[in-house]
Amino acid sequence: MQKIIIALAGAGGYGGSYINWLENHVDPDSYIFTGVIDPFAHKASRYEWLKSKNIPIYDTLEEFYAANGADLMIISSPIKFHKPQSITAMANGSYVLCEKPLVPVIQDALELKQAQEKYNKKLGVGFQLSYSKPVLDLKTDIIQGEFGKPLELKSYTSWRRYDEYYNESDWKGCVLDKNGEWVLDSVSTNAAAHYLFNIFFIAGDKLEKSAMPKEAQAEIYRAKDIASYDTCFLRGSFDNGCKFYYFASHSGDRDLNPSFLYKFEKATVTMNNGTLNKEHTWNYDIIAEYNDGRVKNYSSAMNDENSVLKITSMMAAARGDYSKLTCDIDTVTPHIIISNAVFDQVEFINFPEEICYRCQDPAGTFVRNLVDDSMKCFDSMRLPSEMGYKWAASAPTELMLEGYNRFSGERFKNNI
Repeated sequence: MQKIIIALAGAGGYGGSYINWLENHVDPDSYIFTGVIDPFAHKASRYEWLKSKNIPIYDTLEEFYAANGADLMIISSPIKFHKPQSITAMANGSYVLCEKPLVPVIQDALELKQAQEKYNKKLGVGFQLSYSKPVLDLKTDIIQGEFGKPLELKSYTSWRRYDEYYNESDWKGCVLDKNGEWVLDSVSTNAAAHYLFNIFFIAGDKLEKSAMPKEAQAEIYRAKDIASYDTCFLRGSFDNGCKFYYFASHSGDRDLNPSFLYKFEKATVTMNNGTLNKEHTWNYDIIAEYNDGRVKNYSSAMNDENSVLKITSMMAAARGDYSKLTCDIDTVTPHIIISNAVFDQVEFINFPEEICYRCQDPAGTFVRNLVDDSMKCFDSMRLPSEMGYKWAASAPTELMLEGYNRFSGERFKNNI
């Protein structure tokens, strides 16, 4: 089997997970780890391991390609580098696996698609649920009509984030970076993006395809002192009549791990909010319960064995086998469009001070009763304004999606 030459752009943060997967979950005879591109690699958690393996480290991709090359470039650098590094990698003959979010704005995605066609190299996006075997098995059953017509696709996540989360980088919670470039970081575009994206992915009529919503309404809130938002409610529907609902927050008064509930004519499919196993890692079992009482367990969708599939799938693509490439630029486009529309069109509502509270050690700002209030919304598929909550917007915002193919950012330009 052809050994795939792999390099990694971005060794810090999530880049450490890629190193762990390569070290522990990819056949060492199937690849050669040829270099890391990161000017701050010495701060990375796996720096000593990189040194012990004599992995060359470069400051820039240009420096790397002047001295080296790669069949597959994994890009796990900050968001603002995703587009230029992906284009540079493809121009130098590499296939690309770019971590999510792929790019902040839809016009960047279109540029990447043009580059992909120009250089005849495939680009995969690292939404690992779309490579996960349990998710793909579930989607195959859906496409084949196992559960009948989809009726509702719903997901919720409440992950508290403290001040340190936003202070550890110069882009988290930002709309623009310090150079005036779009970042559009938020709870629904980054930390809990997987679960909004997975709604669109599951609704697609092919394994590698996502569905674009026909219509959507949004309400957006924040408790943190950030330019972006930390709490998102989205509701909408697809052309086939299936409805969707999404709630995610970093300001809830307690944590609820990611969960989804997908209703079909013949069954209900759930992913629970996680159980700790004996290895002290989380199991997220996907379970279908048929109306006639039968049960099918697809097993846990989020673990190292499934997360690593985004790497091995792109290694297969680099060998010319595209059959396992189930998340590319087109696949993530509906998520980018909806995210851009939220930033362009929806007012960010600040939670009233009287329902917010501060905690210390670690320090953070959260909202009293937000989780309970939000779960009532989730259960009824209603938005906060429709529940009459005093903290809610006056009405939902209807997203204008028809013909929307460019992020304008007009409302933020005074901050540039």
